[in-house]
Amino acid sequence: MAGRGTDIPLGKGVKALGGLHVIGLELEESQRIDRQLGGRAGRQGQPGSSQWFLSADDQVIRVYSPGAARRLAESKADERGEVKAGAWPVVFRTAQQRAERQHLEGRKSVMQRDKWLADTKLRLA
Repeated sequence: MAGRGTDIPLGKGVKALGGLHVIGLELEESQRIDRQLGGRAGRQGQPGSSQWFLSADDQVIRVYSPGAARRLAESKADERGEVKAGAWPVVFRTAQQRAERQHLEGRKSVMQRDKWLADTKLRLA
């Protein structure tokens, strides 16, 4: 995520054109990171916008919702190769939420193991 932690000053005339436009080409496994990326536009009251272009090849949907990825890949596209959004944004967010839940469960497991190790060490000493 380029520019994280620093402001991206708008060049001359950019504000009049609508400000910085952030383009995302895939979802991260965390919605928080996607919100941070989209938030790079429109900093400190400046105008700006963000837009995501997603595909069936996106890692988040391939890993966390493979059936949906197959259905999306098989969907009928228009002449520009695009599939009508319909319910797909919800499918992508659901896959992202699955990724977040899995990471949370992993962190909980590591914390429980650390606690068990600390308790065991205390009993042995």
